[in-house]
Amino acid sequence: MTVVIILAVIVLGVAVVTVAVRQMEAAKQAWERAGATLGLAVNRGSFFTRPRIEGTMGPLRVLVDTFTEGGSNNNQTFTRYRVGYPDLGLGLELKAQTAFSRITRLFGAQDVEVGDAEFDDTWVVKAADPAAVRAFLSSSRRLSLLRLFSLHRRTRVDDTEIVVATKGLERNKDNLVSTTRRIAAAGRRLLDEDGLVDRMSRALDERLGGELAATSQDISTIVQPHPDDVDGRLLEVETLAASGRKEEAARAARRLAEVLPGDPEVEGWRTYAEAPERPAPAPSPIEAEEADARLFETLFSSDRLSFETIALFDGQYRGRPVTWSGTVRDTRSYRTDLDFGEGPGVKAVVTVATIDHDLYGQTTIDAVIQLPPGGPELRRGDRVNVSGTLDRVDPLMRNVYLTAGEAVTVPG
Repeated sequence: MTVVIILAVIVLGVAVVTVAVRQMEAAKQAWERAGATLGLAVNRGSFFTRPRIEGTMGPLRVLVDTFTEGGSNNNQTFTRYRVGYPDLGLGLELKAQTAFSRITRLFGAQDVEVGDAEFDDTWVVKAADPAAVRAFLSSSRRLSLLRLFSLHRRTRVDDTEIVVATKGLERNKDNLVSTTRRIAAAGRRLLDEDGLVDRMSRALDERLGGELAATSQDISTIVQPHPDDVDGRLLEVETLAASGRKEEAARAARRLAEVLPGDPEVEGWRTYAEAPERPAPAPSPIEAEEADARLFETLFSSDRLSFETIALFDGQYRGRPVTWSGTVRDTRSYRTDLDFGEGPGVKAVVTVATIDHDLYGQTTIDAVIQLPPGGPELRRGDRVNVSGTLDRVDPLMRNVYLTAGEAVTVPG
């Protein structure tokens, strides 16, 4: 009986080792294919060591390897992506905000605020020259880093490199390729290798102010000569889809999928943009009232990706009447508006809510409203009651668009 048990243990051990060897060989082959796609060198490693990918992508130094954390009884393997670049000279260090970091800030630990609530609630920012870092972290750079963090929470950025860690030994070639390219894109944006930071930032600031359709045109023009700028191309897809240009968004997403295979955002946008339009079923009065009460939290308080938010808006809210109160941020008269069509009319931006976001902390919600000409004159800072029909949502900027709107100022 003892011999039988010993033999069984040996057979089981051989089977376990065989499976492990096969899995490691499959992983090494995936790394080799990823390296070939990226144009980087691959070290397969030995029987006892894991593979690594390394080389350069333009001015960037790239290293993909693995490391292990934890004690002998609780080891956890991570795949690590390191993208290095020439020293920025800012004394910059970005790490994810945690409950502990928020406590240490109360006791004087440095955390430079850049004036963007979402960015400030996401990152602990340290710098030798806070003013220089605030100027450096323009809206396009902030967006690039926030996008990266939304996919990879274990991300660190400093003057010389971006480091991302993902759980486990990555065994999927497409994931290796897409993750490396996404991090490299963020590195290029920090370096401003292609000179697009200022143009992208102006377009994003315009979009924040409620000019969604105009921004979609601007972004497409900016990225067209730069096919390797996957950050910009992803922004193009997202902006086209949000502004209602779904066919163009679908074409752009299919092109981008060739560069970022298996990327969850790219695949999500492609699926959304290619899906046929279906009218949402009309909710009952009670369902509508409950949905309206939860609208901002439902759309904007979770770490849902933007294509998921737009799909949710299309299915539950588009075409519904709403009434809100808020504070005027901006107004302008128009004869023709790319978002609202032929005028004349007035386009007003009104802050209607502030909520807590699961990932980015506190964030404000603006309503971009189509108003008729000849209404009450609205000034920045006025308190108003507004109403209109839900038309579209811009998840990136936390803007909701209302057509056929009305606005009434609140005395005092």
